[in-house]
Amino acid sequence: VTYSINGGPFQASPVFSGLAGGSYTITAQNAAGCSSVTPAIVIDPAPTAPGAATAIPTQPTCTTTTGTLTVTTPVGTGITYSINGGAFQTSPVFANLATGTYIITTQNAAGCTSTSAIFTIDGVPPVPAVPVIDPTQPDCATSVKGSITVQSPVGTGFTYSIDGGVTWQSATTFNNLNGGTYTVTVQNTAGCTATSAPVTINAGGVAPDVADATPTHPTCTVATGSLTVNTPTGAGITYSIDGGTTWQAGTTFANLAPGAYQITVMNSSGCTSTSPQVTINNSPVPAAAATSISQPTCFNAQGSVTIITPTGSGYTYSIDGTNFQNGLTFINLNPGSYNITVQNLQGCTSVTPITINAAPLQPTAPIVQVTPPSCDTPTGVITVTSPTGTGYTYSLDGTTWQDGTQFSGLVAGNYDITVRNADGCSATAANIDIDNATGSIQVAAAEGCEPTTFGNHYVLHIMPDNGSFNPDAVTYTWTNESGVVVGSESSFDATEYARNFDIDASEYPLEFMVTVSTPGGCIGNTVFSVSGTFCDIPKGISPNDDNKNDNFDISGMNASKVSIFNRFGQEVYSRNDYTNQWYGQSNSNDELPTGTYYYVVVLPTETRTGWVYINRQE
Repeated sequence: VTYSINGGPFQASPVFSGLAGGSYTITAQNAAGCSSVTPAIVIDPAPTAPGAATAIPTQPTCTTTTGTLTVTTPVGTGITYSINGGAFQTSPVFANLATGTYIITTQNAAGCTSTSAIFTIDGVPPVPAVPVIDPTQPDCATSVKGSITVQSPVGTGFTYSIDGGVTWQSATTFNNLNGGTYTVTVQNTAGCTATSAPVTINAGGVAPDVADATPTHPTCTVATGSLTVNTPTGAGITYSIDGGTTWQAGTTFANLAPGAYQITVMNSSGCTSTSPQVTINNSPVPAAAATSISQPTCFNAQGSVTIITPTGSGYTYSIDGTNFQNGLTFINLNPGSYNITVQNLQGCTSVTPITINAAPLQPTAPIVQVTPPSCDTPTGVITVTSPTGTGYTYSLDGTTWQDGTQFSGLVAGNYDITVRNADGCSATAANIDIDNATGSIQVAAAEGCEPTTFGNHYVLHIMPDNGSFNPDAVTYTWTNESGVVVGSESSFDATEYARNFDIDASEYPLEFMVTVSTPGGCIGNTVFSVSGTFCDIPKGISPNDDNKNDNFDISGMNASKVSIFNRFGQEVYSRNDYTNQWYGQSNSNDELPTGTYYYVVVLPTETRTGWVYINRQE
């Protein structure tokens, strides 16, 4: 089947698109060429889009912070509006719009739309700052009226009103103002306004007459004066003597200290006048006496007082209010209260109370306890046992004082202790003796071979017997048989000594004395006799009488027995309590030949064996 519209060419598609408005018939034809025609089909004309919207903007004002857009065309039935893509509405008015740009879309009943040009809602116009104003009051002397000057805001675009906005001016000063209360309103180019706080312009007037006043001066009994205004007086007149800070309607200023005053008069118009200085004389009463008091001392039970001021011609002084003197000093005053009266030529007096204290008490002579030096403590202690307590201080030299009752670290000698009380009185205990320490200490001794850094050495030790001294607090002095100091520790290495001084066998026994001294001067001593200092078994001997390796010397090892064997295991020499007696001889005292021999040495804690070589030089 094929199709034709309005007699046009046939087509296989049953769809005819892009048809303008009008009347159409469609012919259908089959493969056999047979056809049929539809009744007339009407295509309506295309609907028309509405015109683009025009609108009137209402901008924000000083009091309204949002704007409005009102559509003027197109309007009518079926027309709706949308702003910036929002929902459509029938009202042509868009209110409460924030500052920004807007596009209005118009839609008709057929759903066709149009888009407007861009509309702008301006920013909110700024409100000016509250005016700062400076009033100038009327000049009472020239009768010039007051004025108000705007200090801020000022500049291009600002205008000002002083009558609530009825009249405006660009000038910042309002002149010729009568007395009253005013506010100033400022307006900017946007028409926004701000109003100042109210200020008062005083009523103008004429300055009052300068005050005429009578002073009343202080007397011997009244220390202050007064000022009484004679003129001007009357209703509305007030007066001030502190430069206009405080005002009074009364004409008298009482209780005035001596000095110069000016009276300011102000009338009801606020105008003022100021008088010349009026002087209130100084009080005729003499100044109270300034005194120097000498109180009783440890050695004088009476005091005295000397007037420092006031002094000079015309002044007399009394200590009993009856008898007056020219002299400035009152002496031989017993303890008690006194009034110093000063009198001048006018007969006016002043009184100063003073007190003469009771004479201070003398402390009793100190009672002391003496702790003498001891063997362990080289110094003594003096302790004051009486008087003691609050207010007492003590001294050994009368110059340096301390609160503590104990003086320690005192070397042997003669001392004076002085006690002083809070009043400064003192007493002394003289000729207190600290005696030297006496006594001796007991010492214990030990000796023998022991390991050292340099091998087995014969070492001598000294130590306290039964705790008779502190080994860390004493000094040690080791001397040889010649009295030469050879050591200063609690131990002495005799082997090292023998090596350092090249001691040969003929010089034994060696004799050493050690003296122990305590900090307190006590001493103890003992003597060591050292028969030998060898602590290792020799590997060979050369018995040739040169005093070098002539014998088998193990004198420092405390051997209980030594046995010598030849290479056949036969004992050739033996001796109990051995030290250094073998010179290479047999038990029968025959010389043994050069060669290797073997020893057995019995020590207190072990038995040692080994070989020894006899070297007989030809």
